[in-house]
Amino acid sequence: MPTPPKPPFEIPESEEQIDDPLTREALLWLAHLHSGQERPEDRAAFDQWQDSSPEHRRAAGEARKIWRQIGTSLVPPPKPKTPKLPVVILLAIALSMMAFALGLFGPPRSYLADYRSATGEVRQVVLRDGSTVDLDTGTSFDVSDGGRTITLYTGQVFVNVKQGQGRPFQVIAGNVHARALGTAYAVRRDEDAATVIVTESSVQVTDTMRADGTPVRVDAGWLVRGTPTEGVGIPQRADVTGLTAWRQGGLVFKDRPLEQVVAEVERYRRGRILILEEAVRKLPVTGTVNLAQTGEFLASLEIVLPVSVTQLPGLVVIRRDASRHP
Repeated sequence: MPTPPKPPFEIPESEEQIDDPLTREALLWLAHLHSGQERPEDRAAFDQWQDSSPEHRRAAGEARKIWRQIGTSLVPPPKPKTPKLPVVILLAIALSMMAFALGLFGPPRSYLADYRSATGEVRQVVLRDGSTVDLDTGTSFDVSDGGRTITLYTGQVFVNVKQGQGRPFQVIAGNVHARALGTAYAVRRDEDAATVIVTESSVQVTDTMRADGTPVRVDAGWLVRGTPTEGVGIPQRADVTGLTAWRQGGLVFKDRPLEQVVAEVERYRRGRILILEEAVRKLPVTGTVNLAQTGEFLASLEIVLPVSVTQLPGLVVIRRDASRHP
């Protein structure tokens, strides 16, 4: 004969009508079946119990009458449920937090930088000292030392330095420190690498990873690159007009491999641009790009190169056009 489980609350002993042992046992069954902890097999066990004899059926009927009178006062009110986010949402939040912490969306310090520009945005700001800074697409930096020091996290800046402030002006990009000796220069950061492009006067570039800290002087019309592993290199002549054309809303390319052109255009667009064949990646490109019309530029590649261009939402695919020959 099955016996009732103990319910999570007490049945009062003083009730006269519960003195009958079978009625009390039936009431224990009903208490368990209304406890919120019952299982499907428990109801089957109770049915077996009350059908075992006429006395058990009588006791079950008496217990039901009593339960209708006192049952609601015995069962504790349900605890309010705390809303739970679906596991998928919690997992997405956790992965996003991990991605930001690992810097998969850029350096973590860039998220709260003093100045930022969005993808495809080019704008200018004026610092406290009067110097002007042009921000290229996806740029972020902090300003300190009364507006005389820029710490660049992502993107590219072009600074036109305000003279006569009594303190040097410098841009810090990782291990590369570019101190102005004149008026205008650009600093671009590509992950850990930094490039300094001088358009006026000179800039003194220091590699903080080097023990001797010997600076490199870069004059107008020249550039220098630096990385943590290779340090600051030797200055090279540069097409400064082409390299700073983004300030006027354009890009200029001369005999550049298509893969380099695509990588540069991609910085100003949302989504990805994929080149499927290796031979297509090396095709030379000469021309200009209007940053407000990057889609039109990509479509025009079909005219000047033996490629087909498929533009989808968030994705552009460039492949060799089999009907034409490179």
